[in-house]
Amino acid sequence: MRDRTRGRAFSRRELMAYSGTAALAAAAGFNTTPALAKSRFVFANESDYDTVDPHAAFDVGRVAVRLNLYDGLMRWESNPAALEPWMAESHSISPDGLTYTFKLRRGVKFHDGSEVKAQDVVYSLDRILAVGKGAASQFKTMVDPGAAKALDDYTVEFRLKMPSAIFLALVPEIHIVNTALIKKNELNGDWGQAWLSKNSAGSGAYKLTQFDPAIGFVGERFPDHFKGWARNGSMRSSSAGSRIPTRACSVSCAATSRGSAATCRPTSSIASRQTATRRCSKPNRCA
Repeated sequence: MRDRTRGRAFSRRELMAYSGTAALAAAAGFNTTPALAKSRFVFANESDYDTVDPHAAFDVGRVAVRLNLYDGLMRWESNPAALEPWMAESHSISPDGLTYTFKLRRGVKFHDGSEVKAQDVVYSLDRILAVGKGAASQFKTMVDPGAAKALDDYTVEFRLKMPSAIFLALVPEIHIVNTALIKKNELNGDWGQAWLSKNSAGSGAYKLTQFDPAIGFVGERFPDHFKGWARNGSMRSSSAGSRIPTRACSVSCAATSRGSAATCRPTSSIASRQTATRRCSKPNRCA
């Protein structure tokens, strides 16, 4: 079979992988016709999509939600992975290793058109610590509530309890949320948890258009993303994530390559073409 969008032939393995995933997605109620279309990317894994709150999950399966709908100060890029500036233009570390200062890019927009400011970064870390889910357990060993300060609209400072060799590596997990939008949708001081579990408040390359905990989510391209789309003409105009039951994933895994590569492939970042492939340790089990 030939991929008309790229002019190359599919291998037997790829064809079997797609066929298995398409059948499973159809069973889950997704329209599988656009799966190979130029404008749409569909992926599936066995993780539950019970929430799209970026601060409530810290697993690999739902990283597609976090990295496609939200941005952070830094991001892991390339293979092998390298930590690169993302929404931050630069950063500095004090000689005692206790103070990290980041300079933000100007003009970065949330999906509602408002500008991302340093106070949104402060609120995002405060929210992670207050909600106590996702990456909170990692940050609590290094920072206290109120550890982040906005020195001005485009400068944010983090003050650590003690020097840490891994703080910078965790900075990408501070997914920046729209402070004003979440506060508008708070319920009894819940930090907007009920609302954000099924809505989005980010600035990512894709914005949420559909979400069903039983199936997954759909996002469409955010044309004003600060990284721009001009040099990424081949990027998809929409993305979709589908939850496939573990048993279905296992069957697909066994049917494709007898234990070498599964069809459950969660994307790390569609916008930057970073993907992670799940491997099968046994013919009947997805790792």
